[in-house]
Amino acid sequence: MPTLPERVQSLLTYEYPIAAILTGGVYTRPLHRVKTPVAFSPDKIHYNPAAYIADARYFPHRQVLAVPTAYQGFLDVVLYAEAHDGGKHDLDEVRPKIIALMDQWITDSDHGKKVFFTWSGITGIRDSEELRGAIVSIVTFTITGVWYQAE
Repeated sequence: MPTLPERVQSLLTYEYPIAAILTGGVYTRPLHRVKTPVAFSPDKIHYNPAAYIADARYFPHRQVLAVPTAYQGFLDVVLYAEAHDGGKHDLDEVRPKIIALMDQWITDSDHGKKVFFTWSGITGIRDSEELRGAIVSIVTFTITGVWYQAE
């Protein structure tokens, strides 16, 4: 069964307006010149617009009277582009498309239970600390659902 980052990767990869902007691809691991070569131009110095789906961070729901198997988590769509006006334009164009597609999205969790995505935040565009010459922006979604309970 695909993980949540893999489900998001499939969703963004096959959604034409988003895929047309993210020509460097959508990945479930950080960008790397060898492991994600499409995210880089042939000279391996410049970047194609790309996304990395960060693993969800889950937190048990602590409300005493709540369903004890409920949880809340967060998933980040980390967007990268070349650090110039064209790259900034690409990120400005793709962020609202991702939010429109994924806000209020319902899908299966890693354990077959339904989870609900809600857009919860976005960072401004800034220089990437990981990739010199790239800019980055992060779109964060809150995920709510139910933990898998073994019988």
